[in-house]
Amino acid sequence: MKLIIQEEESEPLIKFLNQPITSSLISRLEVLRNVYRLDANLSDFALSVLGRIVFLPISASTIRIAESVARLTPLKSLDALHVASALSIAQKIEGIISYDRQLSLNAEQLGLKVFAPA
Repeated sequence: MKLIIQEEESEPLIKFLNQPITSSLISRLEVLRNVYRLDANLSDFALSVLGRIVFLPISASTIRIAESVARLTPLKSLDALHVASALSIAQKIEGIISYDRQLSLNAEQLGLKVFAPA
């Protein structure tokens, strides 16, 4: 959302992103749902931004990892899917970007490095 709707962290985030962005496919739904709710006029721009992101599919393997994550942490279902997606490619990424305190704490406990450019 911070790449689509200007927020306090938008500019630092843009400066931080110096490589292709990878995210869980669930992010696409979450972003579009929020854009339609907050300002539907931004939907074309949102789709353009989303078109530059590599989305990881929500596979049966991702679901199984999320189920394990859910047993170990108090994460909500969608957050568990985000963490599971990151864990599935942990060797290929430097870490995750999150501004959610609970998700960040739990991701770190599971061995992921968390960035919150601000």
